[in-house]
Amino acid sequence: MSNGSIRQMLSRIKNPIRVVNCCFSAVLLLSLLLSWRVAVVLERAYIGEQLSGLEGVASTVDRQFQRSVDNLLFYRSTMHYALQSPASTDKVREAIRQFDARRTDPDWMIRLDQQRGLPIYGVSDGFVEHHPPLTRDFDDLDGELTATLELSYILQLADYSRDFQRRVFYVSRAGYYMSTSPLPSGNRSERIMPQILDAAWFGGNREHVNRSRGVIWTASIYPLRGITASVPLDMDMNWYGVLGMDFSLDSIHAFLLNAIHNKSDGTILLFNRHFDQIASSAFFPPQNPLFSQAQMHQLSSVVSGDQMEGYVRMGSRFVSWAKLKSYDGVLVKIHTLREGIKGEFGNISSVLLLLGVLCSVILMVSWYVMLRLVSSMIRLQGALSWRANFDTLTRLYNRGAFYDSANRQMKTCREQHLPLSVIQMDLDHFKWINDEHGHSTGDKVLAHTGATIMTALRSADVAGRVGGEEFCILLPGVNLADAGLVAERIRQRISSKELLVHAGTTIRITASFGVSCTTESGPDDFTHLQNRADKRLYYAKTHGRDQVCTGEPPPTNYGD
Repeated sequence: MSNGSIRQMLSRIKNPIRVVNCCFSAVLLLSLLLSWRVAVVLERAYIGEQLSGLEGVASTVDRQFQRSVDNLLFYRSTMHYALQSPASTDKVREAIRQFDARRTDPDWMIRLDQQRGLPIYGVSDGFVEHHPPLTRDFDDLDGELTATLELSYILQLADYSRDFQRRVFYVSRAGYYMSTSPLPSGNRSERIMPQILDAAWFGGNREHVNRSRGVIWTASIYPLRGITASVPLDMDMNWYGVLGMDFSLDSIHAFLLNAIHNKSDGTILLFNRHFDQIASSAFFPPQNPLFSQAQMHQLSSVVSGDQMEGYVRMGSRFVSWAKLKSYDGVLVKIHTLREGIKGEFGNISSVLLLLGVLCSVILMVSWYVMLRLVSSMIRLQGALSWRANFDTLTRLYNRGAFYDSANRQMKTCREQHLPLSVIQMDLDHFKWINDEHGHSTGDKVLAHTGATIMTALRSADVAGRVGGEEFCILLPGVNLADAGLVAERIRQRISSKELLVHAGTTIRITASFGVSCTTESGPDDFTHLQNRADKRLYYAKTHGRDQVCTGEPPPTNYGD
């Protein structure tokens, strides 16, 4: 790398505007990185808060469902025990007697005690014969009826205030049922039983369907809107019937609504395993679906994995989900951008955003002010540097700057083995112009001469005012003959124009030139080169003026 390239690189590095821009760019970049890091931390905290909040709701819902399921399994164990060890009391025998007496009636009811036990409703033998899988061909038909009566005592005394379910029931394949609250259509068993047989929870508990004989979740039957948890009652290879619990949508909705502390917490939805919406925490149901078909497909594909919880972004909404353990479903929480802005993290983010914008504005204003200050200093420095190196009247180099440039050009041409020519120039009768027309006219002449010289030179040439009306021109890489042509061109341009000095008054200017070159014999330093051109200039002035002298004048004794 050459010295010129190094100096150029250093000048770029030392450029004050570039330094200011680099510093402020670095500060801005660091600010952006810091803002990005803060945003990442806030995002992680927000995601953690959403997942933690939904996990808390899911745990509570799980406990409520699990409590009810445990009760359901307890009721089945109670009936198993009653089937294995049937009670034999007067009331039990009276119930069996009433069943034998009323089993052919279209609708019948057995209730032995108003204070203890629930009523049992049933249909006739003929109805059972025509509606499989109902059957009364059990050897232990009386034992099942006894177990049902014992369960009715337990259900009558149970406290449901803390439970999640709204109804507990038992439906027997022998054509009767029992419920903690009335089933649809009043007490008309022949109207109720077909609906029970068509219910998904009844057919879903058949031996070849529910092979594990565990809890299955289905939809409730009309008019109760909700879901049903059911288990089969079977023993000794006999399927006796179905025990079940109904959970109303109103109770689930009330629970989810209580789980939302304020409106900015979002909306919680309960979906079943088929991803059908069961309940919502929304106080007023939305008129339009919360998810489009494509979004539902995206959400169901994400939830179908092995993870128990997760989240997904859908536009401006943040959707988190958590699977339930006791219920075959999933809780989904929707948090919109508007709700997020109103929440705690929204307030923090808004404050940080305002601070970031304020800091950015202050940074940009500071950068602008500093840039203006540096630009003003550079302009001032440039103006001072120009005044120190250039003649304000002719806009050419002054004497000192010209000689510094001449020495550098001399060294460069010597190193590169190039010629260097010097043109020494002097305006003719300049003293007469000042005396006759005033110094202002003389200044116009000098300014006009400087402009004329610059139009005749190349960009590599150097011109300067070295005296009152004396000028000197450097022509790097130009030999003596070509330098003479350049001088002649300048002379013709000066003498061919008239300069307007006053209204109606013009003058014509002429100049004399002396030219020298390093290709001539003799010392090749700039001082001797200029002296040689100065001698030839003097010869041109003493022999008629308005001419160019490029040759060595004959020896003459010059007078004053």
